[in-house]
Amino acid sequence: MKKLIALCVLCAFVGDIAAQSPKIYRPKCMVIDSENNMFIGEEFNLYKVTPTGEVSLYYDNSKNKTDRLEFRQMAIDKEDNIYFIGRMENKILKLTPNKIISNYVGNKNNDRDKPVDGKGAAAGFTFINCISISGDGTLYISSAYPKLAEEDTVLKDKKWNCVVRTIDKQLNVKTAKSSKTNKPKWFHEVTDVLANDDGSFYFGDKYALRKNEETSRTVLAGLPKKAYESLAKKPPYYIKFIMGDTSKAEFESANLLCRGKNGEILFLDNPVLRILKVQNGKVSNFAGNNDMSCHLQVICGAAKQGYKDGAANVALFSGIVAMAFDSNWNLIVLDVNTKANGVTKIRKITPTGLVTTIYNNGEKESFN
Repeated sequence: MKKLIALCVLCAFVGDIAAQSPKIYRPKCMVIDSENNMFIGEEFNLYKVTPTGEVSLYYDNSKNKTDRLEFRQMAIDKEDNIYFIGRMENKILKLTPNKIISNYVGNKNNDRDKPVDGKGAAAGFTFINCISISGDGTLYISSAYPKLAEEDTVLKDKKWNCVVRTIDKQLNVKTAKSSKTNKPKWFHEVTDVLANDDGSFYFGDKYALRKNEETSRTVLAGLPKKAYESLAKKPPYYIKFIMGDTSKAEFESANLLCRGKNGEILFLDNPVLRILKVQNGKVSNFAGNNDMSCHLQVICGAAKQGYKDGAANVALFSGIVAMAFDSNWNLIVLDVNTKANGVTKIRKITPTGLVTTIYNNGEKESFN
């Protein structure tokens, strides 16, 4: 009888700990450290999730009244320093493994109408929308400068109003410029950037995956010209979803870029809830089998949300907001159902193509 009571007390204690474990709601970004811990940014908080799915509140900024930070986009270096974008501060901050936050580059008081290059706090930023890091620790960010683009008389299409900037380890901030005009090199809708060690970078664009080098920009996959021609037609168009040869593939977006073990590039095509792989001149499905019949109708335009583990080619997703590889080349996916009450799951896709769920915040799923 005493053993039974002791067992009940132990169960109640374990249950109480589980109940006190923090839950993650509507996260925005994720990075993975050298020990495969996941750091997940959600509004003003940063959570740490171990490889086994144990959650702890790593950094609570909700009570900080002087500099209310928001973890919207993050990158992590080889020493496990996390770089993130401060909320409305137009600067990049650094969080060390011992939880010290410092202003890395930028100053909220600097000119917001143009990219201000310089060193450290002398640099100025605005509308930062993505951040990436190369193997040597150089940060790449993209941001929009619509007013400056309007003033550029050489620029024919004012929709090309994004710039890409680099921050090296010495905190020197430089804007990629045109070799012909020495003005900022303009980019279209940069959805994400993936840095390479040779100074080039891949970037997601509307209807295309591209590569930028010092003297050229190349479409690696997608048919953006065809998509924009369809966009101009009446009645309203829809973008087809076609895999296969990169020169013939069609998709609507290239988001959340990441590099696989053998150099393949993975990205999310959000409207069809598919993780796609680009390798050897082919675009193929890496994971996802959501019903996308609605995507082919102008009236709704997006795949049906779902949730299903198992083989990657039959798995279903709700709303992927972040992806990253761990050291074992498992692809970790942050899956958030925005239609439900903040349902958040962390999914793992193994190199053999098996999808499992390693964290679930316990909220009831709804796909209505």
